[in-house]
Amino acid sequence: MHQTTTSNHKQKILILHGWGGSSATWQNCTALFDKTKYELFVPDLPGFGSTAAPDKPWNVQDYADYVQKLMKEKNLEKPICICHSFGGRIAIKLASQHPHIFAELFLVAAAGIKHPPSLKIRLFRYISKTGKWILNFLKLEKLADKAKKLIYRAAHAKDYMKAEGTMKETFQNVINEDLSHHLPDIKVKTHIIWGDLDSYVPVKDAFTMHQKIHGSTIDVFPGGTHGLHLRMPEKLVELIEKYLSAKA
Repeated sequence: MHQTTTSNHKQKILILHGWGGSSATWQNCTALFDKTKYELFVPDLPGFGSTAAPDKPWNVQDYADYVQKLMKEKNLEKPICICHSFGGRIAIKLASQHPHIFAELFLVAAAGIKHPPSLKIRLFRYISKTGKWILNFLKLEKLADKAKKLIYRAAHAKDYMKAEGTMKETFQNVINEDLSHHLPDIKVKTHIIWGDLDSYVPVKDAFTMHQKIHGSTIDVFPGGTHGLHLRMPEKLVELIEKYLSAKA
């Protein structure tokens, strides 16, 4: 599903949702924007919402190319871009490769900085490999499947566990790419917004992005988790509109 409001005189806003999200997950936020000022476009990215998954595994560049093509089709010239989590990866690629593609950029709990696997994740990976071999050897395959699901949950790999078909390899391609080196190439005015309790993308990434993106602003919401658009939509929209009004 695509949510849109239309007018030739309104500022156009493109929202790129996170992994597992869709246009529907942004309804609480889109309902709060001043429709007399802003025209909103919230596409379901391939593999999410009402848009079919790609017929082969994609990477971040494939999604960036898709969004760029979609922008041309929808006549979205230099929109304001609000991106969340996985959507941030796409926006970082686009903004670094095409400096004038966005009028302004809002990175909300944006993913893109790759970290070495934690000790816990390395341990669970080891257990998953050795444990599965032992259970298979003992002809306990059903127990092995249950154990794998528990390991994925413990390692915060729910997204991979839920992915199906080409989206499993797509997920691996996406999370394995480090976009840190692209950040200094972003020239558009950028606002970084995070929750200090984000357990999926650590708040330290916000400060890394702030340091690497020249002239960026940073706001950290006390008590905010990864889904600021779900948990704090009023506060998020208020801050975004405040920045946009200051520009106007």
